[in-house]
Amino acid sequence: QIFLVGVGYCRESRSLAHVNSWDDTIESCLDRHDCIARCYAFRSCVAVAWAATPNSDHSQCRELGKPRCVNYITYSGQLAGGTDSHAREYECLSRYAPLPVAPSLPPMP
Repeated sequence: QIFLVGVGYCRESRSLAHVNSWDDTIESCLDRHDCIARCYAFRSCVAVAWAATPNSDHSQCRELGKPRCVNYITYSGQLAGGTDSHAREYECLSRYAPLPVAPSLPPMP
């Protein structure tokens, strides 16, 4: 099972600024199915960002006319909890369900 986190590059749930704080990434020009399958092949992969038509030419995927895949790797328990506002052509998908948001506490008297 895979969970949609949002649109854009995946960002780590504990990163308040939603900056790229992953332990590592693996980039390639895989199609969506193979991108997700490769993530499941590694225990340390927790999320993927995938674009059918990437706007930038990271990994030379755009130049080759191929999609782009980013696998997010963690060795410290990070989880995808949001996305950044750039790269709107990507979808961020997580292997793990989003963490529940704690309900707001009532105001203090």
